[in-house]
Amino acid sequence: MTISLQERLTIVCPACGAPADHDVWLIVDAAEQPEAAAALAAARLNVLGCEQGGHRFLAPAPLLYHDQAHRRVVFVPPPDTDELTWRDMAYELHAVLVGSIELEQRQLYLSDMQIAQDQAGLAHMLQKSTRRTSSGGAPPSFGKPVSSIIGSVPAVPAAAAPIAAAHSDDPEQLLHAIQQLLDADSPAAMQHVVQQAPTLLTQAAQNTLEQLADVAVEQREYTAADALHRARIWLFAYQSGMTPLEPHALAGHTPADPALVEVTAEHQHHLLAAHTPTELWQVLHQFPELQGDWVDAALNDLIDQYAHEGNERLASQLEERRSALVQLRRDPPPPPPADPLQDALEALLTAPDEESLAQVLITYPDLLSDAAQVALDNLADEAQQSDDEDLASYARECRAMLQQVRAGLQA
Repeated sequence: MTISLQERLTIVCPACGAPADHDVWLIVDAAEQPEAAAALAAARLNVLGCEQGGHRFLAPAPLLYHDQAHRRVVFVPPPDTDELTWRDMAYELHAVLVGSIELEQRQLYLSDMQIAQDQAGLAHMLQKSTRRTSSGGAPPSFGKPVSSIIGSVPAVPAAAAPIAAAHSDDPEQLLHAIQQLLDADSPAAMQHVVQQAPTLLTQAAQNTLEQLADVAVEQREYTAADALHRARIWLFAYQSGMTPLEPHALAGHTPADPALVEVTAEHQHHLLAAHTPTELWQVLHQFPELQGDWVDAALNDLIDQYAHEGNERLASQLEERRSALVQLRRDPPPPPPADPLQDALEALLTAPDEESLAQVLITYPDLLSDAAQVALDNLADEAQQSDDEDLASYARECRAMLQQVRAGLQA
């Protein structure tokens, strides 16, 4: 089965406006079409000539490059195309690519479609990869590093620094903390970063991450944008008391387990049962593997399959969930409101003296409620089970003291 795809398109010359038919490559498989791959590496692929005016220009068409030997799938958007449009193009071409490869030959790397800024950028990457491979080095990965947006702040003073300064009194510290979070390679490391830099849990950090991601998209640094969006999601999970997602979702890596590259029937059931962003977020928390970018392509394959089978209703519902997942990665739901009783209990248990304790009772009248009695009783039981006798004893003392205060007020 042929993988590469070339189509004859009618294209208007941007210089003189004359239309003409041209053969344009849309999918290039490096093994099938070595000449086309070589032309791509030389930035000469899909360069067209106008017969009327003699002008030469790059075809305004998308391009998907596939290299099985180096486990690469790279999409090049057409110039001057908005993100929503070219992402649809990317998914369509990716579906064609995967469909043209025999099932038993499909490998994990196929789900890791990466984005090059333009054909010249992809050509530069291929040339660099060839030089490094010929010298014995490992070929570099595609996509720009996150540090090009965050880490090298002096290199982008017009982007990162003013954005952080608009939200934080110490923008340099905030940017440094964000970079450390993105560089962390384990949940423990990420939690350590947050503990050392609590500024990451502020709204300033959320706003900065959102705007930096927007800048990354504008600069077509999509690897950076995806990592920044995931950083917001991870911080939301951490701040909400949920189990934070695995770091691979933050870094934009494809899951290492081949089983995770399939949207299972269980995944579909829970996705279709989610009708609100909050419910969908709960599904992502239950199945953190669905955080990866591969989900978009996998869902698109399912959508195409159901549409081909005539099940338009199911295809439409899955498309709604896929779009909602994309939106959720960009804009996670706000953290749940703080529990005033939890704050009250914390203030009660940490009051250093009787005067402070009296002030706590004035500030938090909910401590005299039945709910506070139940909460202290549960806390004492949990502390007892954890062999924390001091906390268990003090929780019971506080509960008895509050009962006395309540009795005195009711007398």
